[in-house]
Amino acid sequence: MKKEHYRDYATAAYRIRARLGSSQAYAAKIWDQAMAQNPGQEGPTGGLGNPTEAAVIAAERSLEEKRAVLEDLAAADRAMKIIENKPQGAGMLDALRIVYMSEPDRPMQRGEIAARAQAAAEECHVDIATIYRWLWMARRLFAQERGLWLKDASSAGV
Repeated sequence: MKKEHYRDYATAAYRIRARLGSSQAYAAKIWDQAMAQNPGQEGPTGGLGNPTEAAVIAAERSLEEKRAVLEDLAAADRAMKIIENKPQGAGMLDALRIVYMSEPDRPMQRGEIAARAQAAAEECHVDIATIYRWLWMARRLFAQERGLWLKDASSAGV
C-alpha cells in the first residue's frame, strides 16, 4: 500500500480536533480569551462588559492568527459529519476515535497505530483491513474538505 502524501497531516488534524474540540468551540475560546485580555469599558458610554473597539479588533486578530488551525478543525468537523451519515458511519467514527483521537496530547509511539487499529477491530467487530480502509476514507475526506491536492505528485508530472 502506498502512503498518501497527506496522511500525516490528516492524522494530525484529527488529533488536534480531539484536543481542541470543534472549530466553533475553539473559535469561541479564542474570542473569549482575547476579550478577557481587553475588558470592556465602564461609565456613561458603556456598561461593564461592553467590548471596546480595541477589544473586538484584538479578538478578530487572534482569530485571524489561528485561521489555519480553525480551517483544519472545520475540515475535520465536516469530514466527521460526512462519515456520520454513511451507512457504517458509527463504526467508522468509533475507529477514528480509537485510533487517532484517543490521548491526543501524548505523542504516538512507533507501532501504536497498528495496536490501536487492532483494538478498534476487536471493539467494532470488524476485520483489521476494514479499520484501515475506514481510516483511509477518513483521511481522504479530511483532505478533500480541506482542499488538499489528492493526486500523487509523481503521477501528476511535477
